[in-house]
Amino acid sequence: MSIHKAFSLYLPLVLCYFGFYIIISIRIIISTIYLQELLHLENLSVIVQKTIRIRSDMGFFNDVYEVVKSIPYGRVLSYGQVAALSGHRGCARQVGYALHSNPDPEKIPCFRVVFKDGSLASGFAFGGKDEQRRLLEAEGVEFYGEKVKKEYFC
Repeated sequence: MSIHKAFSLYLPLVLCYFGFYIIISIRIIISTIYLQELLHLENLSVIVQKTIRIRSDMGFFNDVYEVVKSIPYGRVLSYGQVAALSGHRGCARQVGYALHSNPDPEKIPCFRVVFKDGSLASGFAFGGKDEQRRLLEAEGVEFYGEKVKKEYFC
């Protein structure tokens, strides 16, 4: 089995676990490896290494973290709002991936990000839905049932 076929078989698995940017990297790497097989160029491995370095950059995650850091105390944003404000409109799900791997929960208050209807994330990475609610209530955020009241959205 060629490397190209092996990578293309695992591509959907990569999509489920790592999000948009890693998929782009894999596609670029696959294309580069495929070209290397076709052209038999030894110097192409240098291009592959540079491509991996460029695409593994945490640009998207850092954009998300900067927006989340700017959410005021006692306010919330939806995943979609964070995506749009970070310059990545339509990437709400990837925002969730970024927040799930938050490197510094003390400085990046990911608990202030909720679903667009105000409901809390059941997969909140730092203690579950109850912990997210507790942190929001400690900041004065009020709930209507299980959802954040609309007036607390930025």
